[in-house]
Amino acid sequence: MKRIVIGLCLVGVLGLASSAFAQTAQVGATSASMGSVGALAYLEIQAGSIDRDTQLAALNEVRRIIASGPLSATVKPSVYRTLSELAYSGTTDRTITGMSVGNSYPAIRRAPCQLLGSVGGAKASSTLLRVVSNDPDTTVLSQAIFELGSLGHNTNNTVSQAIVWAFDRQDALSHDDNLAFASLLALGKIARTNRGITDPSVFDMIARIQAENYSGPVKTEATRLLGEIQRLG
Repeated sequence: MKRIVIGLCLVGVLGLASSAFAQTAQVGATSASMGSVGALAYLEIQAGSIDRDTQLAALNEVRRIIASGPLSATVKPSVYRTLSELAYSGTTDRTITGMSVGNSYPAIRRAPCQLLGSVGGAKASSTLLRVVSNDPDTTVLSQAIFELGSLGHNTNNTVSQAIVWAFDRQDALSHDDNLAFASLLALGKIARTNRGITDPSVFDMIARIQAENYSGPVKTEATRLLGEIQRLG
């Protein structure tokens, strides 16, 4: 059985801090105002590059833009497109080099998921749902799932079903404590935002986590979530 430490799990799974992204990178557009159409378009081009350092430069710049304050109506669409491009790189948007995918960098794909969660909105939710449906990396999936929970949307159980589907896909291959834990946390946030969950697949997922070979803390969280959903009614 895997060992899991809740505090470490939250940091490692959710990817809220990574020394890789502390690197400085030269961005050709930073000499211009990021509010300009040309500079924003250049940022989107960088995000679509197959080069890791170029993608990292775009990521660092869009992170700076988000941190600088509320996004204007001019900037926000480009920020969404840039983050989506980075989140899809190597999965739905692939560049094949020889016999391998040449633009697949999970550490970079995970970071825009966290940023989309902070920016919020329907476009963020749409991008995160697409990541959950397509990304094979469990660290990226865990981040995207957690952020979907933070956004709280679950019209027609669309988000809860996507989370359970991603969990099922991984569960069929191997038990991943971090993905299971992130899924439970996300579903808990959705339940609190919507005053409950009626999706039957969520209850099935909780039952399987309780019955299968997941770690003690994950099973404890599953039991806690079940009780919370029942109290919410």
